[in-house]
Amino acid sequence: MELFAIAQFRLSSGQRIELSCHRPSSFVAQNLNAILPNCPSSDVWVVLLLQQSRFPLDNQTPQTEAEKNLLRERFINFSSEAVSLLQKAGFFSDYIDPKTGYPGLSHPGTMTHNDTAVVAALRGFPRTENDCFVLHHPVWNTNIYPGVLMTAAKPAIAQPLLIQLAQNLGWI
Repeated sequence: MELFAIAQFRLSSGQRIELSCHRPSSFVAQNLNAILPNCPSSDVWVVLLLQQSRFPLDNQTPQTEAEKNLLRERFINFSSEAVSLLQKAGFFSDYIDPKTGYPGLSHPGTMTHNDTAVVAALRGFPRTENDCFVLHHPVWNTNIYPGVLMTAAKPAIAQPLLIQLAQNLGWI
């Protein structure tokens, strides 16, 4: 899979975030219209936003569910701003809600998106199934929360814009 540079950030809490751009996995490319029916082009890029969680996410507990909610909120806040910036620059963009698997802003398709399957395919991370599918990051282990944004903007345009947005949010 084609991968562009991985940008890494650290939050004031010490947690890490990784941002990378990829060509879609073959499954996403073949099913793009079912996942994201408002996408005007099949030439899209997948942006992965991987957040390090404070706790392992391999079991459903009140603590892990609260952590997932916080990480989802951070992802949606970042992605909403990112999509707005990319759309203002003239590029179709949308994010996938990690909780539902449907587009955050566009009309939902007939198929949900599976963030863990896409991260496993694009980054090569193993995943296991407990109450849900859990990724295994090479450094963070199961302390990982994935988020996916799709855009028609090429990485040379999208990555600098997304990195600047992350820095504006205080990610260092």
